Amino acid sequence: MKCLRCGGENSIKSGFARGKQRFECKDCHYHFVEPGLKAGDKEHLQVVKLYCSGVSFRQIGRLQGVSHTTARRWVKAFAQQLPQAANKMPVSVVELDEQWHFLQKKSKALDLESRRL
Repeated sequence: MKCLRCGGENSIKSGFARGKQRFECKDCHYHFVEPGLKAGDKEHLQVVKLYCSGVSFRQIGRLQGVSHTTARRWVKAFAQQLPQAANKMPVSVVELDEQWHFLQKKSKALDLESRRL
Protein backbone atom coordinates (compact mmCIF):
# COMPACT_ATOMS: atom_id res chain seq x y z
CA MET A 1 0.00 0.00 0.00
CA LYS A 2 1.36 3.43 -0.98
CA CYS A 3 1.47 6.07 1.76
CA LEU A 4 -0.88 9.01 1.17
CA ARG A 5 1.49 11.50 2.82
CA CYS A 6 5.03 10.63 1.68
CA GLY A 7 4.31 8.17 -1.17
CA GLY A 8 6.46 5.44 0.39
CA GLU A 9 5.74 1.78 -0.30
CA ASN A 10 6.77 0.60 3.18
CA SER A 11 3.45 0.30 5.05
CA ILE A 12 1.94 -2.31 7.35
CA LYS A 13 -1.57 -3.15 8.54
CA SER A 14 -2.47 -1.35 11.74
CA GLY A 15 -5.96 -2.39 12.81
CA PHE A 16 -9.30 -1.10 11.61
CA ALA A 17 -10.90 2.34 11.54
CA ARG A 18 -14.66 2.61 10.99
CA GLY A 19 -14.77 -0.88 9.54
CA LYS A 20 -11.96 -0.30 7.03
CA GLN A 21 -8.43 -1.64 7.10
CA ARG A 22 -6.00 0.87 8.59
CA PHE A 23 -2.35 1.12 7.53
CA GLU A 24 0.77 2.71 9.04
CA CYS A 25 3.65 4.02 6.96
CA LYS A 26 6.97 2.76 8.38
CA ASP A 27 8.81 5.75 6.90
CA CYS A 28 6.77 8.70 8.23
CA HIS A 29 4.54 6.87 10.82
CA TYR A 30 1.38 8.22 9.20
CA HIS A 31 -1.84 6.22 9.74
CA PHE A 32 -4.30 6.06 6.84
CA VAL A 33 -7.06 3.95 5.32
CA GLU A 34 -7.14 2.81 1.72
CA PRO A 35 -8.81 5.50 -0.39
CA GLY A 36 -11.86 4.47 -2.32
CA LEU A 37 -15.27 5.71 -3.31
CA LYS A 38 -16.91 7.88 -0.70
CA ALA A 39 -20.31 6.83 0.51
CA GLY A 40 -21.99 9.71 -1.32
CA ASP A 41 -20.18 9.58 -4.67
CA LYS A 42 -22.86 7.46 -6.34
CA GLU A 43 -25.56 9.72 -4.96
CA HIS A 44 -23.74 12.82 -6.22
CA LEU A 45 -23.44 11.33 -9.69
CA GLN A 46 -27.16 10.48 -9.69
CA VAL A 47 -27.99 14.11 -8.80
CA VAL A 48 -25.83 15.35 -11.70
CA LYS A 49 -27.53 12.92 -14.11
CA LEU A 50 -30.97 14.08 -13.00
CA TYR A 51 -29.99 17.74 -13.42
CA CYS A 52 -28.61 17.09 -16.91
CA SER A 53 -31.91 15.39 -17.76
CA GLY A 54 -33.77 18.61 -17.00
CA VAL A 55 -35.08 17.90 -13.49
CA SER A 56 -35.24 20.95 -11.21
CA PHE A 57 -33.10 21.21 -8.08
CA ARG A 58 -36.17 21.14 -5.84
CA GLN A 59 -37.47 17.98 -7.50
CA ILE A 60 -34.01 16.38 -7.27
CA GLY A 61 -33.98 17.23 -3.57
CA ARG A 62 -37.34 15.55 -3.08
CA LEU A 63 -36.31 12.46 -5.05
CA GLN A 64 -32.91 12.02 -3.39
CA GLY A 65 -33.93 13.12 0.11
CA VAL A 66 -31.49 16.05 0.28
CA SER A 67 -31.85 19.82 0.33
CA HIS A 68 -32.20 21.57 -3.03
CA THR A 69 -29.24 23.72 -1.99
CA THR A 70 -27.13 20.60 -1.44
CA ALA A 71 -28.11 19.27 -4.86
CA ARG A 72 -27.08 22.59 -6.44
CA ARG A 73 -23.73 22.51 -4.61
CA TRP A 74 -23.03 18.96 -5.84
CA VAL A 75 -23.78 19.91 -9.45
CA LYS A 76 -21.63 23.04 -9.15
CA ALA A 77 -18.71 21.06 -7.69
CA PHE A 78 -19.00 18.49 -10.50
CA ALA A 79 -19.04 21.24 -13.13
CA GLN A 80 -15.92 22.85 -11.67
CA GLN A 81 -14.03 19.56 -12.09
CA LEU A 82 -14.74 19.50 -15.82
CA PRO A 83 -12.00 20.75 -18.15
CA GLN A 84 -12.44 24.23 -19.56
CA ALA A 85 -13.57 24.52 -23.17
CA ALA A 86 -10.62 25.45 -25.38
CA ASN A 87 -12.57 27.22 -28.10
CA LYS A 88 -15.33 29.54 -26.95
CA MET A 89 -17.29 30.72 -29.96
CA PRO A 90 -19.36 33.91 -29.62
CA VAL A 91 -23.08 33.69 -30.27
CA SER A 92 -23.95 35.53 -33.46
CA VAL A 93 -27.57 34.46 -34.12
CA VAL A 94 -30.40 34.86 -31.63
CA GLU A 95 -33.92 33.66 -32.41
CA LEU A 96 -36.88 35.25 -30.63
CA ASP A 97 -40.52 34.32 -30.61
CA GLU A 98 -42.44 37.41 -31.68
CA GLN A 99 -45.91 35.88 -31.58
CA TRP A 100 -46.28 36.28 -27.81
CA HIS A 101 -45.56 40.00 -27.97
CA PHE A 102 -48.01 40.37 -30.84
CA LEU A 103 -50.79 38.65 -28.87
CA GLN A 104 -50.07 40.68 -25.74
CA LYS A 105 -50.23 43.90 -27.72
CA LYS A 106 -53.40 42.88 -29.53
CA SER A 107 -55.13 41.33 -26.52
CA LYS A 108 -58.45 42.92 -27.51
CA ALA A 109 -58.31 41.09 -30.85
CA LEU A 110 -58.18 37.71 -29.08
CA ASP A 111 -61.63 36.28 -28.33
CA LEU A 112 -61.08 33.71 -25.55
CA GLU A 113 -64.57 32.18 -25.72
CA SER A 114 -64.52 31.35 -29.44
CA ARG A 115 -60.75 30.70 -29.42
CA ARG A 116 -60.29 32.72 -32.57
CA LEU A 117 -58.17 35.72 -33.37
